[in-house]
Amino acid sequence: MDEIKLTRKGNIGSSDANLIYKLAVDKNYRSLTLQDRIEVLLGKKVPSNFSNEYTDFGNKMELEFYNQRLKENPLFVISNPLYKSELIRPKHFSVITHIDVEEITNNTLIWYECKTVFRDKTAEEIQNEYIYQLQWHHMLLEERVKQFTDIGSKVILVIYFIDKKDFSVINIVNKEISRDETIISTLKKGIDVLDEIIENNSYSLNVENSSDEIEQSLKELLEVELKINELKDKQTKLKEDVLNYMRTKNVKKLSKDNFDIVYTGKSTYKKLNTQKLKVDYPDLISKYEEEVEKSDYITIKMKNIDNCIYE
Repeated sequence: MDEIKLTRKGNIGSSDANLIYKLAVDKNYRSLTLQDRIEVLLGKKVPSNFSNEYTDFGNKMELEFYNQRLKENPLFVISNPLYKSELIRPKHFSVITHIDVEEITNNTLIWYECKTVFRDKTAEEIQNEYIYQLQWHHMLLEERVKQFTDIGSKVILVIYFIDKKDFSVINIVNKEISRDETIISTLKKGIDVLDEIIENNSYSLNVENSSDEIEQSLKELLEVELKINELKDKQTKLKEDVLNYMRTKNVKKLSKDNFDIVYTGKSTYKKLNTQKLKVDYPDLISKYEEEVEKSDYITIKMKNIDNCIYE
């Protein structure tokens, strides 16, 4: 992971494919994410680092897959090779890819992209979510395979579906990804757009609130939200462990240092079905409804973190 982090300066890779595609579709697209990525690319910022128990487990699954392939094919399997394009050569950066595992078998060069998934989604949905990254691999695999004589090539998506509670493997799915010339052509266009943006120094957000003050606040807020997200996941797992212990051992109360944990068994209670009440007695509801002033607020949506998909 440290090696991959270092390559973010001076290089654009498959993890940037979504941004590149957006630029191809709309050359005027700007965002804090794009601005931050370009500043890291140009060496003006140090790339941020995010890791937790889920990312660590994703790395573990990737290593496990590599060792499995290495055992079956010890002479022709490589972990995390970096390839730089010799045909796509923008002025201000290099185009690279860090594939998870490379293997040559049955006269075929295979690039494997591993994903560890902690949520209820189909393999098809995961493939669609990462389609631009997967086509980025195809874009550079075309160059890589020409270094050999008379062999084919494949990109395969390896998906580990994991139970978030106990980290057990529910299922493993391998999906061969077909090459999509339309997406690849669009990605190449996006690379040209990015090169032009850097050339013209036109990547900064030109909005009233993009001051250094708000930028620092946004950065600190993101760090706090990531930490809260991580701690909530850990809290849920630990509370389930304690609950299962108290339930099975018939323990009503646990005391530790300066807090008590009290077990409450399963029960039923009555609640008012407000939705049904509104349907059956709309006049009655309107009689007691009143307008209440609501303060303004912001909503924070964590991209990918809540989705719990890790490379």
